[in-house]
Amino acid sequence: MRAGMSDMSAAAESFWSFARARLKHYRGGFKRHLGHYLREMEFRYNHQSDPQALDRLYRLLNPGPQWRS
Repeated sequence: MRAGMSDMSAAAESFWSFARARLKHYRGGFKRHLGHYLREMEFRYNHQSDPQALDRLYRLLNPGPQWRS
């Protein structure tokens, strides 16, 4: 942490560094839906140490066929 930087400022800088590195892969294609991409980066940042997190998220978002009674 830099001198004079609060814990919250350090956490915010850490997140933006993480997000910026990953958003570069989209080569600007994220601009129209920036909010959605930021939520994805937030999820990835908060679950970095959980290798199964993205699989669980995918299953939540794509539950499969919905049967009607």
